[in-house]
Amino acid sequence: MLRLSLKRIAAECKSGALEVVHHGRAVKYRLLEISRAAKTLTVSNRQRLQESYSKLLALTRDVVRQANHTLQQWKNGKLKVVGSLLQVETQAARLHHFVPLVERSSPRPRSACGEGIRICQAKY
Repeated sequence: MLRLSLKRIAAECKSGALEVVHHGRAVKYRLLEISRAAKTLTVSNRQRLQESYSKLLALTRDVVRQANHTLQQWKNGKLKVVGSLLQVETQAARLHHFVPLVERSSPRPRSACGEGIRICQAKY
């Protein structure tokens, strides 16, 4: 959802004003690694599962970071729009709505949890 909104905002902006990195292939690869490692729970597969999951979370953090940066640019008026302002405003509103949800639902880094891939309980 975030990447799609970023892509739509970039399409309405001046060429080169906003670069959106497509992580689709990397996400598919990480999910494939996780599914393969989860089939048999040996020590080596558990290690692979943790590494793949942490890489997937890093990709998610990158997209959230880019969405926050884009929202900040939009609020400060530094985003040069040559297309539809309504489309950019709509997508910025979607980002503004979904970024906090993604941040709350994604687990904390390992140091905050104390355990590998265990999902921390978020306080709402």
